[in-house]
Parts: sequence; structure tokens; C-alpha cells
Amino acid sequence: MKRIIHLSIILLTLLGAVSTHAHAAIKAGEASVKVGSTTTISLATTYQNTLRNSTGISARWSTSSSNVSITSQSNTSCTIKGVTAGSAQVNYYCSYYIDGFYRTMDFYYTVTITSSGSTATLTLTPSSITLYEGDTYQVTAYQPGYVGGVYFTTNNSSVASVSTSSNSGYYTYGTVTANSAGTTYIYAKSATGATSSACTVTVKTKTISPTSISLPASKTIEEGEYGYITATVSPSNATYSLTWSSNNTDVATVNSSGRVYGKSPGTVRITAKVDGYSLSDYCDVTVTAKQVLATSLSVDGPETLAMGDKYQLTPVYAPSNATVGFQYVSDNPDVISVSSTGLLTAVAVGTAVVTVTEIVSQLTAKVAIEVPEPLIPDTDLSSYDNVVYINPLSACSGQSLTFPVMMKNAVGIQTVQFDLYLPDGVTVAKDEDGFDLIELSTERTTTRKMDSFSSIQTADGAYRVLINSSGGYTFDGTDGEIARVTVNIVADMAEGDYPLILKDIVLVNTSSEGFETPYVKATLTVSDYSPGDVNGDGKVNAIDLNAIVNYILERRTFPFAFLEKAADQNSDNKINAIDVNVITNMILKGSSPQNVKMCQPVDVGVLENR
Repeated sequence: MKRIIHLSIILLTLLGAVSTHAHAAIKAGEASVKVGSTTTISLATTYQNTLRNSTGISARWSTSSSNVSITSQSNTSCTIKGVTAGSAQVNYYCSYYIDGFYRTMDFYYTVTITSSGSTATLTLTPSSITLYEGDTYQVTAYQPGYVGGVYFTTNNSSVASVSTSSNSGYYTYGTVTANSAGTTYIYAKSATGATSSACTVTVKTKTISPTSISLPASKTIEEGEYGYITATVSPSNATYSLTWSSNNTDVATVNSSGRVYGKSPGTVRITAKVDGYSLSDYCDVTVTAKQVLATSLSVDGPETLAMGDKYQLTPVYAPSNATVGFQYVSDNPDVISVSSTGLLTAVAVGTAVVTVTEIVSQLTAKVAIEVPEPLIPDTDLSSYDNVVYINPLSACSGQSLTFPVMMKNAVGIQTVQFDLYLPDGVTVAKDEDGFDLIELSTERTTTRKMDSFSSIQTADGAYRVLINSSGGYTFDGTDGEIARVTVNIVADMAEGDYPLILKDIVLVNTSSEGFETPYVKATLTVSDYSPGDVNGDGKVNAIDLNAIVNYILERRTFPFAFLEKAADQNSDNKINAIDVNVITNMILKGSSPQNVKMCQPVDVGVLENR
């Protein structure tokens, strides 16, 4: 039973001694040594046994005292040598793994160093020195009665190194070289086993004065971004510190390392001064607006542009604060030329596509433009002679319409040729035999009439009409009707104005001399109602008049859909007594009013018992 208790005490002692490095070191024992002699400090047997059964062992013996030096060490022991009389502490720290757990040992031993009467005293002077990096200093070792056999050593050669330089009698001289800032100890040792007291060596950073400072002349950063300014101070190994400043902190600020932060667009001067010296330089920093990329781009342009006309393109982009720049390119500059600012010029007849590129985001938008043949409107013929034209027309969708082709002030014309271009979907009607219903006019104001004609449809869809006379065709100087054309209006054609174009007109006179006339554009107005026909039955009669009166009186229950636009005769967007008066007169006269957009034909009734 006593043996078991004793073993438990040993285990508890062992566990108490094994601790993490975070705890205070435990005193493990004492030792003594004479100056110039050595002794060995060993771990207790229990701890040595523990380490024999451990893995991952990392052990270290150390001392901060100048009275002893450690000459050798192992995981479980170290050999120390007495340097000068006095006391010292030798530390032991070890980490290891046992049974899968991480453990540490943290011990110290107190050492007493006593004088040795048998060894001649070895002295080292001075006892302390202070040097700057790169400096050297001569130390002297003296051992009476002995010549030579003395050498020097250092505790930390990275701070200061030492070497033997010469001998003279009992004196040996060593050269100390300061390497880097810090503190170390220098010793003299001899073959007799004597070790001198320590010489404390303190190395300081060597101060070299700066002579100049230089900053870049300018720098550009973006709003909300950081940029660095590098200060070049000469000489490169000078010791210095800098103070940075901004003359406008609303534009940019700078920290102690020269990092500039752009706060808002503008220009600011950043200055760096060398503390304690009359040295400074500056850098002018431009803060640009934060670049925001456009996410969308569009451009509106005309579908057509008359030859010689100009148009300024205006790109539309989002977001509104995007950083933008535009490039304009025409794929056919001979038709549409475009300037660097987006100004279009119609140069010649044809088509072109202008591409607008936003050069920052590389977004593109395109606009296609046609430059049509120059046309004279049918309402502006006063200054022209020998012109073939068509008066303005009105019709309803789905209707067949016959209209005259006129000639103005032509005299002695033998042949007339023209190309007739109709709106999309509108075609020349055909007769029972399948021929185009293009006929010589039966209404003549001429002295001699044309006696033949022909027509074909060209590749681009135009109807080419040729009218001629074997004996010549002479007008009397006024307008004359030369042909009548019947066309079919598309059944679902939307309301609006559509162009009828006469192009490539060639007139040949009685002397067989041919000449071209200007191109002429007429207007075909398509409606889907007839004025006055408010019930849409194709008639204007008392039923319509009665409905309009009841509409005005707000008795608006009708057995049909009331067409308000058919009731508004004067197109003033009102239905009132004026419209009633127009419809009444239309019915009384039995005919439609002149110059009114309407479907033709329409039956105009008469009032009964009038």
C-alpha cells in the first residue's frame, strides 16, 4: 500500500511540473561552478523518463546572465562554464507530445559562481561600449603571465561580431563590428580556461541626414478612389520622417504614408515635408469624377432626310451621370455624311445607316436614313410647265377609286411616259380581260387627242404608262386630262395620308425632242367614314340628321353605333348646330359638300315632303 501511495505522489508531482509555457517557470534545482570551470545541469530522472517516452521534443537551455555561459546542451542536460563570480539563472523550456497530448516543461536552476585561485585572471576592457551600425571598436584582453592563446566571442553576432586583431605581450586586441541595432555581450577567453567578464555592446541605428526630397509633379485619381504618392529622399540610407498635408481636404486627403483619397472632383496640392529639416516638395493631384458606365444607349433620327438638309443626332443614354463620349460613322457617306459631333447632311439620293458608339461603355445604336428623290408636291406647280400630275384624292379603305392624270401647260406633245408609284398594297384595278384599267381620257381640252397607250409594271413595283399619238397631241395652254386610272384601296388600310408619286416622266414633242419633267407627289387621303353617314349604312338621309339632333340633345340611345367623326362636319371636334346645318344642306341639295374627306360614292338622299 505504501508503494502505491508513493507512486501516486510521484505522478502528481510530475503532472504538476508539466505545464504550459503560459505559467510561471518552476525552480527545479541548484548548481555551483568555479570561474573558468564547467559543470553539468541535468533534469530529474522522472522528467528524463517522460521525455524518453515522448515525441516531437523541442528543448532549449538559456541564460541572460553574463556570469555564466552555456557551452553545450541536449534535451535533458546542459554544460555551463563559470565566467565571473556571482550568481546566475539557467532556464529550461521544453515542448513534447506524450500519449497524443501536447505538453510543456518550464524550469529554472539557480547557479552560484565562485572564484578560482588556480587560473590567472583574464580581464576585458572596456566593460561596455555603444556603437552605431557599421562602426568598429577595439577591445583589450589582459592575462598576466600568459602570452597569446586568447580569443574573443559574442553572444549575438547579428548585433555585433568580434575578431582577434593582434597580440602584444600579455595583451590581446579584438575588433568589434556593429552590425544591427540591439544589445549583446563580448567575452575574452584563453587556452588556460579563463573567461573574462562581459563587455556589454549596445548598437544603435546610425543617423544619416537627408539632403533632398522629390515628389512626382502630378497625379490623377478618381473620385472615391485611393492613390499613393512616393517621396524619394536622398541619400537612400538617410534617417528621416515625413509630414504630409493637403491644401484642400474637401477635394482630397492624405495620410502619414502618402496615401491620397479623392473626395470630390478638382485639383489639390499634396505636400511632403522632412521633419526637422528645411526640405519639402509637392505633387498636384487631379481628382476626376467617378466614371459611371452607360447601361443603355439609343438615338432618334429621321427615317428620311431631304437632299441638302441637315439633322443633329442626339444620343440618349442612362444613367444620366454616366461618363460618355460618342463616335459617329456613316456606312454610306456619299449619301449621308456625319460630323464628329453627330450632324447629318443629306448629300445624295440613297440610303445610309449611321452608327453611334459610346466610346467608354462601347454601347452602340443605329439609325437608318433614306434620302428620297426630290419631289414637287401637287400643291406647288405654279412655277412649272409641262408637268404631269394628279390632284389630291380622297377614298375609303376597301374602295375602288378612279382618278385623272393631268398635264399642265404642255403644247405640241406627241408622247407622254411616266412611272406611277402607289402606296403599299394599293394596286391598279384590272378589267374583265385582265388588263390594267388605265384608259385614255374622254375629257379633252386639246385640239388633237392621243390615240394609243400601254402600261407595264417595273421591277420596283411602279406602273410605267406610255401614251402617244401618231398625229401629235397639242394642249391649248391650260390643264388637260390625259388618262384615267382605277385603283383598288386595301380593305384594312389605316386612315391617313399616303403619297402617289409620278417619277421618270418623259415628254416628247412633235419635233421628237424628249425632255424630263420634275417628279411630282400627290396625296391620297384614306378615311373609314363618309361625312354625315353617322349610322354607316352608305347613305346620308333623314335618319342621320335625326340621330345628330338627338345626339346634341343628349338623347343617345341608338339602334346602331353612332359615328361621331361622321357627324363632325367642320372637324372642330364638336357636334353642334353648325354640323346639323351642313348635313341639312347636303340632303336638300342632294350632293356632298366640296373639299370634304369622305368615302366615295355615297348616296345622298332628299328630305321627303320638302
